[in-house]
Amino acid sequence: MGDAELELIKYDILTASNSSIARMQRTINLTSVSDMQQRHAAILFTGGRVVSVGINTSRNVPSEHIPYDAISNHAEINCLKGIDFRARQGTLYLARVSKGGNIALAAPCNKCLGYLEKRTTIRKVVHT
Repeated sequence: MGDAELELIKYDILTASNSSIARMQRTINLTSVSDMQQRHAAILFTGGRVVSVGINTSRNVPSEHIPYDAISNHAEINCLKGIDFRARQGTLYLARVSKGGNIALAAPCNKCLGYLEKRTTIRKVVHT
C-alpha cells in the first residue's frame, strides 16, 4: 500500500500510556470469546475508537497432514476482512491468552504480516 514499514511494538505495561493500557486490556478481554486453546484477539483502533474486532476461529480439524497454521482463521484477518478497505487504517492491537490463562506472545505470523502490509494502511501493531 504505502512506502512506510509496519511497526511491530511488543506491549510493555511499564512504558505504555494509559490509553494503550486500556486498549490492550480490551483486547485481552476479547480473547475470552475464542474457543481455541490458544485464544487470540485483535482490535483495530482509529482515532481512539474501535473500528473492528476479531478472534481466532477454527477452520478445520488438525492432523499430521495439515500444517498448524491451517487449523485456524487468524484474529487479525478476521478483524479486517469484514470492513471496507478504506477503514483498514489505524493501530491494530493483538493479544493471546494460553490455555493455562497466561498472556503470551501474539506477534503476527508472516502470512498476516504480508496481508497487513499489502491490503491495509495500518502501520502500527501493538502485541502481547
